[in-house]
Amino acid sequence: LRSEDYPRRVPAPKFQEWRLIETQTLALKEKGLVRPYVVCTGLPYGNGEDAFLGLFKAAWQTRPTLRVIGDGFNSIPLVHVRDAARLIKRLVEEQPALDYHLAVDRGDCTQKAIIEAVAAEFGIPYDVRSISIPEAILAELADMLTLDLRLEPSPLMAGPPLE
Repeated sequence: LRSEDYPRRVPAPKFQEWRLIETQTLALKEKGLVRPYVVCTGLPYGNGEDAFLGLFKAAWQTRPTLRVIGDGFNSIPLVHVRDAARLIKRLVEEQPALDYHLAVDRGDCTQKAIIEAVAAEFGIPYDVRSISIPEAILAELADMLTLDLRLEPSPLMAGPPLE
């Protein structure tokens, strides 16, 4: 999915309200008083964000709760918070015609790769096992870890790095 494809998105029922807010925000463009943009980010990491706090805490405490949900080959879009901030800065400076922007890393990270990297970094002494999606329904981070989205970053993220 690319930034230009945003009208094709079909949000889960849980996120219908977010889609309505995006539509209303972009409608402000027609009034001519403001130039709105919508930035959709991957799961943020990098400066103490709590998206993966439970995962890191479980690994740090060597709790046996570090698990892969399903086969783990689902793609999880991520973004370093500084890259998201750079995109927003570039939006303000360049004011592009495109209204909707995806702030995501270029890497295609799978759930399994993320979990295994955390386990390896923390030296987890047990094999990370897989559990079924129904088993994980109430697990912490289950909604984030079962995402399966391949997103292409906004064209503005391809430019030279900003200071």
